[in-house]
Amino acid sequence: MRSEKQSVWRRLGRLGVSLCLGLLAMVALAGCDVGPVLLPRIPTPTTTATMISLATSTAAPHTRTPISPQAAGPTVIATSAGLASATLTPTLPSSPTPTASASPTTAPTQTRAPALAPVRLVQRIECASDGVTIGAIAGAGRVASISGTAAIPRFAYYKIEYQPSQAGDWSFVARSESSVTNGLLHAWDTAPLAPGRYRVRVTVVDATGNYPAPCVVEIEIR
Repeated sequence: MRSEKQSVWRRLGRLGVSLCLGLLAMVALAGCDVGPVLLPRIPTPTTTATMISLATSTAAPHTRTPISPQAAGPTVIATSAGLASATLTPTLPSSPTPTASASPTTAPTQTRAPALAPVRLVQRIECASDGVTIGAIAGAGRVASISGTAAIPRFAYYKIEYQPSQAGDWSFVARSESSVTNGLLHAWDTAPLAPGRYRVRVTVVDATGNYPAPCVVEIEIR
C-alpha cells in the first residue's frame, strides 16, 4: 500500500514540474523584443493637366429678305406711335329689293236681321176671377211672354189656348201643373202665325175638374 501511494505522489510531482517549466517558457517568450514589420511602400500617383483648346465658331451676319410690294394682304398704315394698323374693307353682299305684294280684299259679310213679330196686348175681353188673370203679353221676334196668375183652391193645372179674333176653334198652346202668381205663365212661339189679331185664353182647373171663368184677352201680332 505504501509503495502505491509513493508512486502516485511521484507522478503528481512530475506533472507539477512540467507545468512550472511550461509557464516559465511562456514568460520568457513574452519578454523577448520583436522588431516592427515593414510593409512595402506604395508610390503616390501624380496628376498631369491636359489643356484642350476649344474651337470658336464665327456666326454669319443676318441678312434681311426684302418683301415684294406686290404681295397680297391688307393695307398697312403707319401711325405716330410706330405701330402698324391693318385696315380691312369688307365687301357686303347685295340685298334683294323687297317687292310689295297685294293682299286680297275680303268683302264684308252682311248679316240679315231676323224678322221681327212684335206682339202687343190690345184689350181684355173677360177676366172675372182673381185667381185667373193675364197681366201682359209682350215680345219681339218669335217669342211672346204671357205673364199673369193661375192659382185657385185645390189647384190641378192650367192651360193656354188661342183663336183668330173673327171666329174659329181654340188651338192648344201649353199646359202646366204648377200654379203661378203674378209671374210668367208661358213663353209662346208665334212664328207659325200670320200677322193679325188673335184671342188668348187661360183656363185654371181644380182637383174635381171644375174651373172658374177663363181669362180672355185680345192681342195683335205684326
